[in-house]
Amino acid sequence: MKKRINISLDPHLHEKGHAWSRANRITFSKLLETLLKDLGDVKASPKKENTLTVNEPQSTYLSPITHSLFAKISQLPAYQQQHLDVYTDFLLSKVEHPLKKRLPPGMLKGGIFMSQDFDEPLADFDDYG
Repeated sequence: MKKRINISLDPHLHEKGHAWSRANRITFSKLLETLLKDLGDVKASPKKENTLTVNEPQSTYLSPITHSLFAKISQLPAYQQQHLDVYTDFLLSKVEHPLKKRLPPGMLKGGIFMSQDFDEPLADFDDYG
């Protein structure tokens, strides 16, 4: 049985999470549940200040490259993880989305033709007239 809880999130993270979950056709709750399951055991590392030791996720949803990146990122200090987060946002902003790509004005000029009798009644509708 699931339990209803309240969570406070940074508005930017909340917006990104909802956008990702909509794009992947899952609920935001399911996204959070999956991410929390994927974290494995998280505990503070006594060796280094401001670092976390995170066991590798066991989810079948993640690709091998994602597992590899996760393992490498979890070894970085917190300040470098923050830099990496900013850099990945930058990289994501540079990804060209096919729907957002606009054609320059005049690109299709001469490629679209309309017949001279476009406004004339269609012969198929003569029986209705």
